[in-house]
Amino acid sequence: MTHAPLDPQTLYRMRETIRRRLEEGATVREAAAEARGIASGREPGRDPRQIDAAVHDLLAEIDALLPDLAPVEHDGRTYRAVDDQEVASALAYALAFDERGKRRKTGWEGMFTKIAAASLAKMLRRSNLIVFQGPPTPHHTGGDYRAPGKSQATRTRRGG
Repeated sequence: MTHAPLDPQTLYRMRETIRRRLEEGATVREAAAEARGIASGREPGRDPRQIDAAVHDLLAEIDALLPDLAPVEHDGRTYRAVDDQEVASALAYALAFDERGKRRKTGWEGMFTKIAAASLAKMLRRSNLIVFQGPPTPHHTGGDYRAPGKSQATRTRRGG
């Protein structure tokens, strides 16, 4: 069994076959089977697990594993699938700010959070996880918030 990576020309032909078959209306399973056949024919003796991994990577690369999803209704709210950029943006915000909206003092502010968030979003995509976003929630008005441990009298005396 060969353990070297598949030949780039074989990968190209597999990718184009998958793309063409999907455009013709074939199922993902049918397109994947045809791509496996091409790899087996061009590289006999290749470990089938390597071919399967290459087919999976090609399908993920052209987004065949994650088709555009229709909005989903749940508990009277409509949720929509979000793309990698939206996931990365939300993760970057979560890494940079705490639950109160105050910037975290990690020493790695700025670019690090964006790089880490983009990497996490790609990992989610490769794991075939789909993230949905609901409608925006109403903003909190603040009301009569008092800081813990401070009475109204203390806040009034200090002008706070």
